[in-house]
Amino acid sequence: MLFRTTLAIETINNKMLKSEKLDTIEATILSLEEFNKSIFDSKIESAQAILKINDAKEVLFRSDIITELKSEISLEKIESIVRLFLQSASSIISISEINLSDSQSYIDSYSDRISSVIEASKSNAESASNLKFSSFRISPGVFIFVYAYSEKFKIDENPESQIITSTGLLIRMKISISDVKNQAEFDAKKIDQESLLKIKYIQASLLDDLFKKEIVIHTWTLYDNNYFKVANQISRRLSVNSSKNTMQIGSGRKGSPELQKLVKGYIEKLKTLNDTSLNKAIEVSEDRIARSYY
Repeated sequence: MLFRTTLAIETINNKMLKSEKLDTIEATILSLEEFNKSIFDSKIESAQAILKINDAKEVLFRSDIITELKSEISLEKIESIVRLFLQSASSIISISEINLSDSQSYIDSYSDRISSVIEASKSNAESASNLKFSSFRISPGVFIFVYAYSEKFKIDENPESQIITSTGLLIRMKISISDVKNQAEFDAKKIDQESLLKIKYIQASLLDDLFKKEIVIHTWTLYDNNYFKVANQISRRLSVNSSKNTMQIGSGRKGSPELQKLVKGYIEKLKTLNDTSLNKAIEVSEDRIARSYY
């Protein structure tokens, strides 16, 4: 069965955004949904081919609109979406071999993965473009596919007005009986490892935004701190759960040569600007490379 729910979430923490403006913004996102669903479905087909799934059946589709200040990361709101999604799925799936875990550690893992997709959709950096889609197995035989697209708006006509983003979030769940039979023991660690790397790619893309003058150093600091907190949260969860996991899939904390190369390129571009106000971003990024954070 196909279920579709739509939830509009307003997370603006002030009274400056009028309800009429919010309605207009969300109407814009809704007008783009069908176009982006076609992109989403095309990416799902490609992902299923890679995963070698040929018997997938869709059990749930969800469409959400998330409107927030550009600097916000709505982890609590995403968690509520994940919980509702899993509750709906559990009531639909009646196959005894399939078990959907709703433990907090799993909820956190799924929420962080979806958050990384949303944050990627907000970025103009080329390195983030491929991160707007994600597919992951949440249980043997159960796959979640996620896609996000965002638009930016100013709260009012004031040149100093804060930027808000409205994001269309599309989530599909599919099940595969053949995968239930073929998949070995599974846990959330692999999802966390992949989410951690995605968050760091998005965090690194802020350097490109600085170079293109799309943000200033104060804004970079704000956004970077937000991503750093999310990355540390995932890292702590990986450390806590590592002793419980028997799968040999790596620590996820050794650094990525590809990401380090990307960050080094961003640093060199920033240095060509000869702007001392950017020194903080350069120094922090160089230190992170040295510590294998990236």
